[in-house]
Amino acid sequence: MKNILTILMLSLLAASCTTSPSGIGTHVNTCCPSASYESFTVTTTDIPAFLGPLMQSNFSVAFANHGLQPVTEEGDLAVELKYVQENLSVPVEGDTFDEHIASGDSLRFVARIVINIREKDSDDIIWSGHIQRIHDVGPGEYMHTGVASIALLDAFTEVLKGFPGSN
Repeated sequence: MKNILTILMLSLLAASCTTSPSGIGTHVNTCCPSASYESFTVTTTDIPAFLGPLMQSNFSVAFANHGLQPVTEEGDLAVELKYVQENLSVPVEGDTFDEHIASGDSLRFVARIVINIREKDSDDIIWSGHIQRIHDVGPGEYMHTGVASIALLDAFTEVLKGFPGSN
């Protein structure tokens, strides 16, 4: 019962953030820098290798739509995209009446990309937000990167809507 209540509370919390039709939620945590910026660099932390380029390119396009230029070094802003996974799977004891078609268990989790933006040469976060989505992954399933890319661009665009200080 406790696990069900925990899952219900996490679901309500996730639903309280802005959610796009693709099911990716967005939330701004820290806002708002007052200076004007022209360029940015993007780094990733703890993002699985297959997701890194997808995240960097979609974030760069969304941020470039604010008039900021992506650069490989020495940008006015340093953007960090960090992957955080929150496990929602409930451990289940084996059921002798349960029959699986595929081997392995399914996994339910929240995949969150935390966006931290700092001015170059500063440790202070001037803007922070995140995008997130609940996933149910069964044995043998894989990510559809084409559909995901469009949804990620939409989510990054949504979360960055109110970013100030761009030319």
